[in-house]
Amino acid sequence: MKGKWLWGGGIIFLFLLVSCGKAKEKSSAVKKTELAMVEEGKEMSQEEQRFVEGEVLVKFKPEISAEEIVKIVKEEYQCEIMDVIEGLGVYRLKLPKGKKVLEMVETLRKDERVKYAEPNIIYRLQE
Repeated sequence: MKGKWLWGGGIIFLFLLVSCGKAKEKSSAVKKTELAMVEEGKEMSQEEQRFVEGEVLVKFKPEISAEEIVKIVKEEYQCEIMDVIEGLGVYRLKLPKGKKVLEMVETLRKDERVKYAEPNIIYRLQE
């Protein structure tokens, strides 16, 4: 009887292990695909878009002062600072009308004063 318990428990454990691995692989593949599309600047359909249209998140290098950041954002990129995520120093920017998110992310990433730039990605909790 004890052997059957161990055998049954082992099968359930193996099933759970395989199921979790496949879910993780699928999740990882989706993230890699979305990241590749952003990096390559490919256009995503409305259903594929998982970011806020007209917004980007940017972190400038530490040697760039707040005054310089305001000037860069407004004068060079014609963006509006919507807010700053305190503690992280990440700026949420509103893009000018007609400017595409992925194009702006690509442009900002090329700026030597920028540590990183990314779309304002929408994360959904799984039910």
